[in-house]
Amino acid sequence: VVDPGRARIFAGDRYAKARAVASGSPREGTREEHTGAVTEMIDALATVDLPALGGEEHGDPNRVASAYASAYEALFEAV
Repeated sequence: VVDPGRARIFAGDRYAKARAVASGSPREGTREEHTGAVTEMIDALATVDLPALGGEEHGDPNRVASAYASAYEALFEAV
């Protein structure tokens, strides 16, 4: 789950179960849930900072990869 300035990595099976439990509330549609309703039921495997990138950095895949290396690493370790 990506929020401003951070990414939280969750186990896919636990996220899917929590999503199933959170679904169907009167506040939600039939195919959507608020992320907070799901994530408050489970613990993140990892939380990593995501630095803000300027326009020039966004256009350079190598700079994006370098800036977000810790997030990619946490994601790969979780799967």
